[in-house]
Amino acid sequence: AVADEAVRVAVQFDDLDLAKPAGAEALYRRIATAAGRACGEAQIRELRPYIAIRKCRREAIERAVASVPSAQFKAWHARQSVPSDV
Repeated sequence: AVADEAVRVAVQFDDLDLAKPAGAEALYRRIATAAGRACGEAQIRELRPYIAIRKCRREAIERAVASVPSAQFKAWHARQSVPSDV
């Protein structure tokens, strides 16, 4: 899915209270899981695909976070120390 194919994975969050840290964390986990589905699994055996998949996942997460209409969620995300190898 890393190539030129655009893959979209819907993430539901209407059941979460994004003003609370637990709701923000749950949404972030859902977003990260969806990014993994959309971009594929990163396997270190081959470096180029591994790097491309990691980049795809990071960019997908950033786009998803930016699209969430919640200032509280975006503030929560900004405060987190997000690992570079999501």
